[in-house]
Amino acid sequence: MIYDVIGDVHGCAAQLRQLLERLGYTHLPQKGDLHPPVPPAGDHDHLLLLLGDIIDRGPDQRETLELVRALIAGGRAVCLMGNHEFNAVMEAMGLRHKRSPAHLPFLQAYPEGSADFYDAIEWMKGLPWWFEAPGIGAVHACWNLKCFSALIPHLDERRCARSEQIFRLSARGEELWDDAEIVLKGAEMKLPEGVRFFDKEGIERHEVRVRWWLDAPYDIAEAAINTGDLRMGGLKARPDPWPWGADSYRVPGEERRIYVGHYWLECQERPDAEVARFSEQIFCLDFSCVRGGKLCACQVELDDDGRFIGQRFVTVPGLKSC
Repeated sequence: MIYDVIGDVHGCAAQLRQLLERLGYTHLPQKGDLHPPVPPAGDHDHLLLLLGDIIDRGPDQRETLELVRALIAGGRAVCLMGNHEFNAVMEAMGLRHKRSPAHLPFLQAYPEGSADFYDAIEWMKGLPWWFEAPGIGAVHACWNLKCFSALIPHLDERRCARSEQIFRLSARGEELWDDAEIVLKGAEMKLPEGVRFFDKEGIERHEVRVRWWLDAPYDIAEAAINTGDLRMGGLKARPDPWPWGADSYRVPGEERRIYVGHYWLECQERPDAEVARFSEQIFCLDFSCVRGGKLCACQVELDDDGRFIGQRFVTVPGLKSC
């Protein structure tokens, strides 16, 4: 089995089409066409696996969403819930009152209150929160077995919402708030008093995403990820307690490769296994497609028992700025 895993698209339809072609897909769906694309030649089955965040930021919101929906309807793809799809659903349900400027391109393409807007939101509600199969797992931000256990009673066998209840329980202050935040937005911790940083969009932050795959970091500076111009005072303190680590994402005796997006990695000339690797098991495919980076995919081949055979990274240039 071959899984063609694709990182955050963010409304970059042209780049997505180009990437699919580089992966070997032909006869990609055009507007209004629900016929499945022809997968790469070979004896193996292929499944497209998009890691979420297909909306917001980029210039081609409608074309991107229609393309992804056509791929799924044709039976050739799975698209996971990203934090941007989750936020869109929560806003539409009146459960989130903070709006990011990144969401405005989506609302320009799908005006609030329009029939197309409600149709898109209903479709997003049905996206799986993570994907797992023998030898492989995928989630938008954080593979965390403890959080999965809390969410599973509200999801079906495909990890899709059984009802809107999971969104209501994921609102700030409700019982699934922390679990949804960690799975879809990544594990975070509060910074010491007086320590702050500005993210890539210039927003001041007093909490920082952390390298949840570490067993125990030496200090906060080692724990932090994507800190921009983080003010360095206080970062030599050891995170205490450190609630994440190998036991939160590994099943003893299980060999599973895990793929995530979300983290806006700095783009290298050509991402390879070393660049995208968070750990021996975990790989990130988000290389800031809308910030001068690249749209990245990993073609993962497994045997019939889920044992790893090989993988290759495929990229196309992203947008200069968006």
